[in-house]
Amino acid sequence: EQQKEEQEQQKEEQEQQKEEQQVVDLNVETNNSNNKSELSSLFGLLIRKIGSVSDDISLLSTNVGSLSSSVSSLEQRISILESQITVLFSFILCLFFLHLFF
Repeated sequence: EQQKEEQEQQKEEQEQQKEEQQVVDLNVETNNSNNKSELSSLFGLLIRKIGSVSDDISLLSTNVGSLSSSVSSLEQRISILESQITVLFSFILCLFFLHLFF
């Protein structure tokens, strides 16, 4: 009879261990599911950030192109101004020499 009691006690202990293991397994599964969900959310956020950075780079590229165009236009205007100053200086020089001779 004592052997039967020991067997029943062992059986109960095994069942308790099984239940505890099931609880542990369920907790692990829940944690894995939560981790996968969080990882998926983080990947989504990362993809949105990459898209945002890509948009910023595109905008920066457009701004650099616009700035380059503005600099080129400014250089042309400076060149025209230099030419006008040269012509004006030549005209003033001619007037000065004409004044000296006449």
